[in-house]
Amino acid sequence: MTSIAAHSVVLADAATRSAQYAGEFDTAMMPRLAALIAQSADDAVGNVQADTVAQGTADITFSEHRKPRFVGIAGSLDFACDLVCQRCLELAPVTVHCELKLAVCESQAEDDHLAAVAERFERWDHDAEALLLAELFEELILLELPLVVMHEDVERCGALAEDERFAARPVTKQTPFAGLAAMLGENNEQ
Repeated sequence: MTSIAAHSVVLADAATRSAQYAGEFDTAMMPRLAALIAQSADDAVGNVQADTVAQGTADITFSEHRKPRFVGIAGSLDFACDLVCQRCLELAPVTVHCELKLAVCESQAEDDHLAAVAERFERWDHDAEALLLAELFEELILLELPLVVMHEDVERCGALAEDERFAARPVTKQTPFAGLAAMLGENNEQ
């Protein structure tokens, strides 16, 4: 299997022919993301053997826009990996899904010239003629990762699952004026 992240795309050419890239990728060509996943595996309680190469899928299409002139990138990206939960210090599954609509612009482009683009696309500055898809994917995933990783469910989190304060308890409905009737009854009797 060839990872689509390995593709180097000449932006003008891809936009002219409305190139589409769809398929799977892994973190082998994404050094910052791979280092984060490897560090999480090392930091996990119990030194669990974790997979340090994570995988994802992407489906993106390049498009050419003439007024104002820019290259558009639209599509979606899905990614999953294990990172350290900050509550229990065990590995927690993290999934990322992002829908993207990017306007690839030169960093010297005038902002007022691209004001109309801002309503439909997010500006992404890129000065080179070619774009390595791994760089794009890595940037998008890093932006979408949570700042503080935690298990979604209390039952799955090692620290909270064992703490009886967070154990499943019957939920009692509390109303703010529940004791008011009793207080009024006491005042009327006096």
